[in-house]
Amino acid sequence: YEEFSPLVNDFVDMPGRNVMLLAYGQTGTGKTHTIFGAKEAALNQSAEQEWGIFPKVVKHTLTQMAARGNKFKLYI
Repeated sequence: YEEFSPLVNDFVDMPGRNVMLLAYGQTGTGKTHTIFGAKEAALNQSAEQEWGIFPKVVKHTLTQMAARGNKFKLYI
C-alpha cells in the first residue's frame, strides 16, 4: 500500500482529478485479495492491517480530504 500513498495525496491536492484503480491478470492470481483483502477484514474495522488496497485508499482519501477541510463527493 505504501506505493499508492503518494498517489492518494496527489489526487487530494488536485481537485477535479479522476482516478481509477485497476487489477489486471490471470484468473486465480490473487487480484481480489490484493484489492479488497481478507473477507473477514472487510467486516471488522479493527483488522485494518488485513485490508486490501481499495479500503486503505478510500480511508486515506477521506481522512486527507477531511483534514484539509475539503468538501467532497465520492462515487463508487
